[in-house]
Amino acid sequence: MRAVLPKMPQSVQQTLGPEAAEDLSHWIEIILVEHAVRRDEYREVLSRLDILEHDVADLKDRIVELHRTMDERFDRMNAEMNERFDRMHAEMNERFDRMNSEMNERFDRMN
Repeated sequence: MRAVLPKMPQSVQQTLGPEAAEDLSHWIEIILVEHAVRRDEYREVLSRLDILEHDVADLKDRIVELHRTMDERFDRMNAEMNERFDRMHAEMNERFDRMNSEMNERFDRMN
């Protein structure tokens, strides 16, 4: 698509001369065609960026929720493991206490 430029101001044509003003006009037109973005394209890009921004925000929310859920599960698992270790520790203490008592009884009988 070719950019349509307004007519070069009369003062510029008088200052530069008709040939230089035409060259400047042509040069500006080339720059605009190569580097400018049409308004409708710009608006379309902005619209897509808005959609992406919304999607990224949703993903961030989901990630936060997943982290929260995982933290809760790990906390529950740690609590369960601690309870199991506490029970095992208590059982081991009971066994060692029984063994100690039995050994003491045996030593007492030997004396």
